[in-house]
Amino acid sequence: MAGRFFPMRTLRTRLIVFWAAPSLLCVLLLAVAFPWLLRDLRGDLGEREMDILAARIEAEVAGVQSRVGALAQLLARDAGLREALSATSDGHDARDGGLDGGLLARLLAGLRVAEPMIRSLDAVLARPGAPPRRWRTEEDCPLARALDCPLPDLPMAVAVVAFDLSGGARTELRLAAFLDSAAAGALVGNRGGVLLIADGRVRVASLPGTEEALGASAPPWLRSALSGERGAMGKLEAGGRSWFARLMPLREDVAEPGAGPARMSLLLLLPDEVGASGMDQAFRIVGQVVALLLVVLAAFAAAAARRLGGMLAALTDAMRQLGRGDLGVAIPPPPRGASRDVVELVEACTAFRDAAAERSRLSERLRWLANFDGLTGLPNRALMADRLELTFAAARRDGTGLAVLAMDLDHFKEVNDSLGHAAGDEVLRAVASRLRGCLRATDTLARVGGDEFVLVAPGLDDHGALSAFAARLLASMEEPFQVGHESRPIGLSIGAATLSLHGLDGRPEALLQDADLALYQAKSEGGSCLRVFEPAMDERLRTRRALIADLRLAVERQELTILFQPQVSTATRRIKGAEALLRWHHPQRGLIGPNTFIPLAEETGLIVPIGAWVLEEACQVARGWQGLNLAVNVSPIQVRQASFVATVERALSRSGLPPERLELEITEAAMLANTAETLGMLSRLRSLGVRLAMDDFGTGYSSLATLQRFRFDKIKVDRSFIRHIEDDAKAVALLRAVIALGSALDVTTNAEGVEEEGQLSMLRAEGCEEAQGYLFGQPMPAAEFRVLAGLADRWAA
Repeated sequence: MAGRFFPMRTLRTRLIVFWAAPSLLCVLLLAVAFPWLLRDLRGDLGEREMDILAARIEAEVAGVQSRVGALAQLLARDAGLREALSATSDGHDARDGGLDGGLLARLLAGLRVAEPMIRSLDAVLARPGAPPRRWRTEEDCPLARALDCPLPDLPMAVAVVAFDLSGGARTELRLAAFLDSAAAGALVGNRGGVLLIADGRVRVASLPGTEEALGASAPPWLRSALSGERGAMGKLEAGGRSWFARLMPLREDVAEPGAGPARMSLLLLLPDEVGASGMDQAFRIVGQVVALLLVVLAAFAAAAARRLGGMLAALTDAMRQLGRGDLGVAIPPPPRGASRDVVELVEACTAFRDAAAERSRLSERLRWLANFDGLTGLPNRALMADRLELTFAAARRDGTGLAVLAMDLDHFKEVNDSLGHAAGDEVLRAVASRLRGCLRATDTLARVGGDEFVLVAPGLDDHGALSAFAARLLASMEEPFQVGHESRPIGLSIGAATLSLHGLDGRPEALLQDADLALYQAKSEGGSCLRVFEPAMDERLRTRRALIADLRLAVERQELTILFQPQVSTATRRIKGAEALLRWHHPQRGLIGPNTFIPLAEETGLIVPIGAWVLEEACQVARGWQGLNLAVNVSPIQVRQASFVATVERALSRSGLPPERLELEITEAAMLANTAETLGMLSRLRSLGVRLAMDDFGTGYSSLATLQRFRFDKIKVDRSFIRHIEDDAKAVALLRAVIALGSALDVTTNAEGVEEEGQLSMLRAEGCEEAQGYLFGQPMPAAEFRVLAGLADRWAA
């Protein structure tokens, strides 16, 4: 509505009005509130002055009363006065010093020196059987007998002194101090007046004309206070002026001897304009100064608003351009002498512009990260899926070919485990660079996992062209990768699926799934090769999934069986113990070998509960073997579990098998990953008293390094070394070297896969202490092994 009367279309005009308006409003409020404030302050000032005056008069009255009482006590102790009074009582002539001889006059003169307000002194002599005699002396009494002079005013302070004389006579002296007009004026000074009121009548007035205060125009509050004999304060009119008035009841006393009590009060008067002239002048000057300052402030505010309005208008235009996406817009600087708030506003706008530019940059970065891999710069799974869908639709529309290649790196996990993830990231960037160099302009290469890549290749439907393209990819990986100071070979397994196998009614997701199946087939065949999807691969995948599902229930269904193969001394052929071997008797598929289901258990993590079950069951069986040892294979997956030591302790505790009779066989693969953690785990197992054997020695590339890092109790030579020792001199040389290594390290050597007597003879001749294989017995149930082991004094068959 204000805009109808005061149109303010520009920011500058609004700032001028709103900045100057507070000062002008303050001037208006000052003009309206000044009279009201002045009246209120006048009232407060009058009340404060009246309180001060009343306190001073009360103190003065109390002082007079105290001094009169003190003088009376002094008279009571005056021995000369008592003698003079006794002489008067005995009837002596008082002209020489008695009451009629001027004693009272001299006594009053002396008292007035101490207290000028004492105006009269009365004496009363009472004898037994005689009427009382009275004397009075009064200041300025013109009559011969002072008793004939009336008291000038009502007394303000009275004190009586009694003297008991001889013969039963008694004399009383009465001292009276009076408040006359002069004394009352002296009490209030020249600022006001005072009225002494007795029994509702004004007896003393320090200012002429103020007696009419108790007249017909007396205010109700004063009449009520007088009738109630209480103090009160208010305003009244007297002598043609307005007064602040305060009624102060004094006390009840005796005006004259024999008279009744008088109700006495003081009415204090102060002019209504007390202190007002100076206060009015001060307030008038202050008001004018304040008004002038406010007007000057309004002028300065209008000028500052004009400058600030121009700057804000430019700032608004800059922010409008920034909102339209112009991130290079210039922010106008603040005007000279601008306040801190304005400077902070400009800085905030500058920061907002910079933040908007940074946000735009980050948004672009986020959009890039949403579609590309941050490590290699290749498209990620989401972008690959979009491009695959577009390429698939184009191939169906145009009738062209399309191939999807799923690729996985070989031996990459070994690099990560042995050299760390930083080295693995370096290898991934190098792999991406090599693969990118083999692409065509229409191809899309994406990284979809840790070491997994997908290549969408439109136009590839011929097997020959696909094989040639895959050959280029495989060739790019033949050269080893330099990682730090080491050179590591990294292979590439490729699984491919083409659109021609699915027809025109297929789905993009089906192509990717079939490529994954082909990749799994390539990995199972050793890797570093190309395999193209065939329908039979799908059947193998379903079989594998079914085996995994059945393996999860195999323990509950008691389909897993533990067999034991004897381990004998090569010198005496006596049985020293047995190795526990796991078999799976599937109800439909029959006996499934460990080479089939153990990799599945390790891949799915089922090896952990299955391994714990095997360890506990085998220990229970070996408890009654009368000193024979038990060897149990341990998967690398089990060794990496933080709870593996507790699992071994629990199996030993529940079975009661001594720890030194348990031998855990650990492969070299368990030593490759997390070397420090693995060595710590093996050390804790050694502290339990458990024996540790390195299984399949010689099949890895780090056997010697493993023996250097940790001392095993036994080395088990892989059967691949034993198979050809009778007809291969190199095999014999390698075996001799391994046995010599074990002897040098004081480690027992065990040969696996011994099937012929000639092999046993050569092992015995070379110094191998232990052997196991079909020559001494196939894996057998626990009952058969106990029968075989019970022939302690006979040779093993």
